[in-house]
Amino acid sequence: MALSDDDLAAFQADVRRHRTCGQVHVIIKPFSQFSPNGDIHAALDTIAVSNGFLALGTRWREISRAVAAKLLRRILHRDLAYSTEIMTAYRAETWAARFLALTDSPNRHFTNGTFEQPRDASWTPLTNATFDTGVLSVSSQRFALLWVEDED
Repeated sequence: MALSDDDLAAFQADVRRHRTCGQVHVIIKPFSQFSPNGDIHAALDTIAVSNGFLALGTRWREISRAVAAKLLRRILHRDLAYSTEIMTAYRAETWAARFLALTDSPNRHFTNGTFEQPRDASWTPLTNATFDTGVLSVSSQRFALLWVEDED
């Protein structure tokens, strides 16, 4: 999907303006280091560290597009600490779909835990926040990261 820089900036601003709880990171950049047959964990750590996050190594969890959509809806709709509603479910679903369209196929989606589960989430932190999770999508042309940090 070829989006202009203005479209990308508008998406970033919309998400940041409406997810009013915690801290939200929306990063969309060109990325030429992704190779479907290469060391994906090293590539993901390169993205994370170069954008101020922690490296996860082999603790990155690859997820399907459907699970990525579910996770994004969850973290946009409700906060991680208390599950308090932040925005409508409809808006969260719309933005989850917009986010997943930011990387061209073939793409792969990754996260740091199991926050898409209704209970008993587990995760490896990408930040120093009490709770953090999101989706990192990569393709041969760009990466898109939507990550949230919440405190209790």
